[in-house]
Amino acid sequence: NRWTPGPKVIGARTFGTAGTIYGNGGAEHGMGTTSVAVGNHHGSCPSCLLVFIQYSDAASGEAALTWVHHQPWIDAVSNSYGFSTGVVARDRIYNGTDVVTERAASERGQTTFFSAGNGVENAFTVPNSTLKSSQEGPDWVVTVGATDPNGKDYTGTGKPADIAGIGVSYPSAYGSTTVSNGHQFSGPSKATPQVAGTYCQAPRALLKDP
Repeated sequence: NRWTPGPKVIGARTFGTAGTIYGNGGAEHGMGTTSVAVGNHHGSCPSCLLVFIQYSDAASGEAALTWVHHQPWIDAVSNSYGFSTGVVARDRIYNGTDVVTERAASERGQTTFFSAGNGVENAFTVPNSTLKSSQEGPDWVVTVGATDPNGKDYTGTGKPADIAGIGVSYPSAYGSTTVSNGHQFSGPSKATPQVAGTYCQAPRALLKDP
């Protein structure tokens, strides 16, 4: 566990043997996509704060997700990943999530967002079938797809995506030295935190005087 006072990241926790929070591979993808939600310049919710959770495998990933769903002070959970029965096919047929805790968190008011994925074999062609997935299948999970204003669809879900965000590459906070030169992320992985951030803006909008 880590506490980092002051910046947008107000906490971080590692499950399993994932290594450093800020690094290459999974950490780069997770931090880079999530900055789309909370970034000051490119984020969809600049006023939001971030708790970064890192895992190393399916078991530690599920432990991390269950831990988050036990935290009533976390309003929304953005997940730009998905487990499968096979490593190569990315079939998104998976049944290891603690859906009882997840559903209770949803009923309490915490909202979980999951990326719809990029299709079988990550090829953006044949859609995944997520109806039987314990991660993306439940009705209380918001499944996020991606669109491209230029006309390209990011195919990736058997259960129709509940909502779609813009999936075109644009700079994230990860690796940036200016407001425009961060690493590029695209597809549902980027659209999911963008949608989650937009969702978190809604309560603030409702509180404003008409």
